[in-house]
Amino acid sequence: MITPTLEQARTLAQGHTVLPIAMEMFADLNTSIGVLNNMRNGSANCYLLESVTTNDTWGRYSFLGCEPSLVLAGDKGGVYLESGGRRQKLEQTPQGAIRELLAQYKSPRIPGLPPFTGGLVGYFSYEFARYFEPSLQLKAQNPEGFDDFRLMLMDRVVAFD
Repeated sequence: MITPTLEQARTLAQGHTVLPIAMEMFADLNTSIGVLNNMRNGSANCYLLESVTTNDTWGRYSFLGCEPSLVLAGDKGGVYLESGGRRQKLEQTPQGAIRELLAQYKSPRIPGLPPFTGGLVGYFSYEFARYFEPSLQLKAQNPEGFDDFRLMLMDRVVAFD
């Protein structure tokens, strides 16, 4: 079954820039980890999110995906937008770049669909705090060369219920 219907989509699309479309499939013989292992064979940018809520030991959903439509990342050298194999330096603060990106993607919540149907997935490192408080004297080393933040814009999501 595909949700929403065409008629519902026409109504829901008003005032939004993206619209989630879902197709329900049965996956009795697959697990979220098994599907993620298959997905990540073709991509270095993958994620798995579990939806455990307060006081629950098990979450209802597992969200996974790969192949982001773009990546927003930053480090001491600046803020970068990666898309289509290109990396472009932005003349913005991380906060401004994130706000601008989020403003471009307005999606409605559709009853019956999982709470996450796409958006930004990634991390903020400990060093990200210096963007909000420049007076911090952070002395942690970064021998692995991790970005201060790395956010992937995911427009395709697999949600295990």
